[in-house]
Amino acid sequence: MITTKEKRDEFVNSGSEIKDELLSIFSADGRINIADIGSCDGLSSVIYSRIFPKAFLFVFEPLDTNVKQIYENFMEYGISDRTIIYPYTLGDVRGTVKFYQSYGQAEWVEGWETGNKSSSLLRPKKHLQQHVWCKFKESKAEVRRLDDIGLMSPVDFAHIDVQGAEIRVLKGGAKTFKGTKAIWLEVANIDLYDGQPLKADICRHLCNDFNIVKDTCGKDKSGDVLFVRK
Repeated sequence: MITTKEKRDEFVNSGSEIKDELLSIFSADGRINIADIGSCDGLSSVIYSRIFPKAFLFVFEPLDTNVKQIYENFMEYGISDRTIIYPYTLGDVRGTVKFYQSYGQAEWVEGWETGNKSSSLLRPKKHLQQHVWCKFKESKAEVRRLDDIGLMSPVDFAHIDVQGAEIRVLKGGAKTFKGTKAIWLEVANIDLYDGQPLKADICRHLCNDFNIVKDTCGKDKSGDVLFVRK
């Protein structure tokens, strides 16, 4: 299933749950640089582009089918001229690695593709019990360290949604993230993926330099945390 235009518009128009927090950090007309890491279909980038009309976006997504959707969505929503799409995953190594590609469709969801949003560098674990409709197949993906890419500008804000590989991204981008003011990052209190660092691990990794400003992750659940530099 491909997400319908109606559902895409509905998602984009719903905005970001951290809009107010972001606007307290950055000016709405600021020329900020945003990294959308694990972009999937690119719709989160579209939302950020509307909050910050002068922003430039670095977009990372390894799956060919998702990258195709990103290009189409960026054309549809008119932001192609201020984005760069990198067709690989980020981590703490460089090379070709095993990748667990998700697929399937939740029967009760209409008009919204659900199976393309759970792929990971890590083998699925409790994810298989929590989302029984979601299946995985082993494939290969190109992985890079963010610090090796040489972005043309520093990253002011990063959205990282990489299904358990978040600390790998942070370690591989340690230099790049030194000047980053805010990171919106997916976390979990259960090991949805094998060997996944949990929320407490990520907080320990970041909290010397960042404060937690928003936390949507409940006990025994997954969610997102907004880290803002001290």
